[in-house]
Amino acid sequence: MWVGCLLLLVLCGPCHAQREAKASWWDRTQPVSSRHYMIRSDLPREDSIALANHLDTMYMEYSRRLSTLQQRAPEALNVMMFASRDDYQRTLRTRFGIDGTGSGGMFFVTPKATALAFYTENVPFSRILHVIQHEAWHQYAYSRFGNDLPIWVNEGLAEYFGEAAVVGRSVILGQTTDHVLERVRKSISNGTAIRFHDLLTMSGDRWNRNVRLGNASIQYAQSWSMVHFLVHADDGRYRSRFEQYLVRLNKGQESESAFIEAFGTNDLVAFERSWAEYAMACRPSSFVTAMQNIEFMAEGLLELDRAGIRPGSMEELAGMLKEIGFKFTIDRHGYSLEMSAEDPSCFVIPDDDLDRRVPRFEFVADPARRRQTRKEQLLEQANPMPPIIRSVKLSPRNLQLRWIRNEDNTGFIWHVDFTSK
Repeated sequence: MWVGCLLLLVLCGPCHAQREAKASWWDRTQPVSSRHYMIRSDLPREDSIALANHLDTMYMEYSRRLSTLQQRAPEALNVMMFASRDDYQRTLRTRFGIDGTGSGGMFFVTPKATALAFYTENVPFSRILHVIQHEAWHQYAYSRFGNDLPIWVNEGLAEYFGEAAVVGRSVILGQTTDHVLERVRKSISNGTAIRFHDLLTMSGDRWNRNVRLGNASIQYAQSWSMVHFLVHADDGRYRSRFEQYLVRLNKGQESESAFIEAFGTNDLVAFERSWAEYAMACRPSSFVTAMQNIEFMAEGLLELDRAGIRPGSMEELAGMLKEIGFKFTIDRHGYSLEMSAEDPSCFVIPDDDLDRRVPRFEFVADPARRRQTRKEQLLEQANPMPPIIRSVKLSPRNLQLRWIRNEDNTGFIWHVDFTSK
């Protein structure tokens, strides 16, 4: 289960099993308050608590980072957490008239309700967190900008917050992986990057049309990269002007004029050139890359375990996964990142400017188990748990795989824990 403590989840519905089975998701749940949100959920209590805690942490981060923005509309901080995709799609369709097909989560505004909704069935935990952080930004932004926030900065900030790493109550912003950076670098190198003036003035209709046509990949990646540039380039040189730009948008000013006045220039070509130089030199972040790579390796260990193969080292793991052609896809908003064992960067942690130490992964082929019952000893002998992978010298926290047997003891489920060692 995911760890956290904040929300006491109460599930309601008919006590009789037959009536329970016929009740809709909406009838089986009731709203319960966290610190900032009103939540409906049919997830296990521990999971609901952890995700409510995560939402509250992100809300405080949005508020702290954008404290100069005036609230223009009442906050409708409603959240629906679904255990199954079918309940997610059915409830959105029948109750709100929304087609949720193909989405893992969304923030929506309808005459009936305004809410953030997502499901967890067969979704990696890191993906769930990304969806929450991305969509909760849209929810927060709606109360500050209504429909006046340009699509590039709305999605760029959503991805910027979506890529953040959260450790306890701390939100580590500015995180990125080499896969996202490479997507931006390639578009710059081959001339397919969107001109900044076009991005600045792109309408929501045009953006969504590209999404429907499957051409939205660079929109999300480049918008994220532009926000990263405006916040972090040259030790935050543009940060205060970017905040001024947001304040002007908050007051209803048109995007292009707000940008020109906030940054004191109408030379968007020179501005675009500075961004491109920054994007080409940008380095991946250690922490979020380690989280992504440990997820890739956990899925790879499961694949090998199902085939009865057990590597004894990081080198053997990389070689075995390469031999079977192992690939793993991480979904993002508007695009997917495909990781392959052919890429050696999937098995290492890059160093960054956060710490002078060089982080690395450590492989524990036969980890010492906790004190086990006789039944657990027999299960371990018959079907040993996969090896453990953990990070060393990673800031701000180290990561470690944790394995749990599934309900029928035929396989395993992995989790990633934060550790102080």
